Amino acid sequence: MPNGSVDDLKIVEGVNEQGLSFSVLAYAGASGPADNAEKTKAMLAAIDLGAFVLGQCATTGAVKAKLADNPVLLTALAPLHGATTPFHFVVHDRAGQSLVIEFSQHQQNVYDNPVVV
Repeated sequence: MPNGSVDDLKIVEGVNEQGLSFSVLAYAGASGPADNAEKTKAMLAAIDLGAFVLGQCATTGAVKAKLADNPVLLTALAPLHGATTPFHFVVHDRAGQSLVIEFSQHQQNVYDNPVVV
C-alpha cells in the first residue's frame, strides 16, 4: 500500500541524459503476464518501467534488449483501487527511433513505432 514517501513516486514521463524519453499513456485494455508468470523468475512491475528504462538505457534498441531479458509483470495498483496497470508506454531516442510497449492478451508486446506518435 502506498505510504506517500519518495519511494512511492513513479516516473510517468521523463528524459534521461542520453536523450531517451519515456511516457505512460492510457490503455484501458491492458492485460499482461500476471497469474501465468513464472514464479521462479525475477520480474519488473510495469509501474516501475519508467525508472528502469531511463536508468538503464540510452536507445530504443537497448530498451528492446533489456525487455527481452527482464520480463514485466502487470500488477494491481492500490491508488486505482486494485485496477491492473491500465497503461502502455512509448519510448523515443535521440536518433529518432521510437517504440511502444504494450500488454495485451496476457503477454508483453514491443512494437517499432516508425510514425513516432
